[in-house]
Amino acid sequence: MELADRLARLHKGIFSVVEQHAPSEAAVEAPFHGVSARSALQLAHARGVVLAALGISGLRVFEYSPATI
Repeated sequence: MELADRLARLHKGIFSVVEQHAPSEAAVEAPFHGVSARSALQLAHARGVVLAALGISGLRVFEYSPATI
């Protein structure tokens, strides 16, 4: 599956979860520094899709460091 298709599927999935559970806020893990630049770039794409979907849904989004989670 192409990256664009995976990101679209993630976007639809986030909207589905938000519609089903109607949260008032959301939390995401802050990015961490990885070894692989390719993996970091793919994570950044996915994270952007998630943040955009949550923002469009009107949710307040909180970020927590990996150590906190």
